[in-house]
This record gives sequence, structure tokens and C-alpha cells, in this order.
Amino acid sequence: MVDATDLAYLAGAPFTDDEVDAAIASVRAAAGWHIAPVLEETAVLFDIDRYQSALRLPTRKLISVEEIRGADTQTVVPSTSYRISHTRNQVLLYGSYWSYGFERVEVDFTHGYTEWPQDLWPLIAEAASMSRRDPSVNRQTAGVFTVGYGSGGAASSLNPLSTGSALDRYSLCELGIA
Repeated sequence: MVDATDLAYLAGAPFTDDEVDAAIASVRAAAGWHIAPVLEETAVLFDIDRYQSALRLPTRKLISVEEIRGADTQTVVPSTSYRISHTRNQVLLYGSYWSYGFERVEVDFTHGYTEWPQDLWPLIAEAASMSRRDPSVNRQTAGVFTVGYGSGGAASSLNPLSTGSALDRYSLCELGIA
């Protein structure tokens, strides 16, 4: 995983391990999933639309799908009935549709990166730097990045992390995808 020594060369360093841990938690929250390490999880997929043949899993790095079952009946869906798309992080049901409604399908799957992607390290460092901000400060600079804050102490933009474009590649929310 990432620790303070990994980020020593980045703007705002040196960081404490607690600052890095808090920054990683912030990045995970912003992305909508854990990113790293590799984990086995069960997801209950919410609000499946009628006539939906593809299930989008809550990950950006799908490794495997171990089992899919109806959440209410616990009936296992045979693996020969679906195809897994690792590039789209989806499961496509052959010739049919998934049970529709709220919390109707459970998926046991393995996902995540073995190590934190290095292109996210500057984002982690920036988040760690921002955590040091004194609430009375209206503006903060870390290297070439500057963030302005409103009177309530909140960042003035929706995503105050200037390296947020790296986060877009790992975020569950993609523009143009419902």
C-alpha cells in the first residue's frame, strides 16, 4: 500500500502515516470504491431496471465473478448463463434480463488493484496536504496547485483536488454513463 515514504518526493511532504491514511480514505470516498488492495466482496445491486441484461458492478478493476444469485431466493445463476466483461466491469445475461426491482441480485466478486496506482499518488499527497489546512485560511497552495475556500471553509469548486482528472479514471461515476 501507499505510506508516507512513498510520497516523500511530492509537494507538501513530509506526511505522517495518519495523514496518508486519511487522504486514502478521502480518495476512496471520492471514487466510490476501495481501489486497492484486491478484495473479495458481495454486492447487492440496487434498483435494477426492467429489461436490463447487463449488471454494472461497483468497481473499475474487476478480476473475477465467483457467484451470482437472486437476493430474495438465493437461487444461484449458472455461470453458463452470463458473460463477464472485465473492461466494462459488467455481467451480461444471455438471452434474458436480470430480475428487476430494488436489491434483487447479489454478486460475489473479486476486484481492486494489488497496489495503489502510482498516478493516484499525487492526488493522495494533495489530499494529505489539504487536511493540514487551518480553517481560518482562505487560500492554500501545494506546489503549483492553489485552492480557494469560501467563508464556510469548503473548497470553492465541486472537486477541489486539482489532480482530480487522475481520479476520474478510477471513479465509479463516469460522464455520459448512467
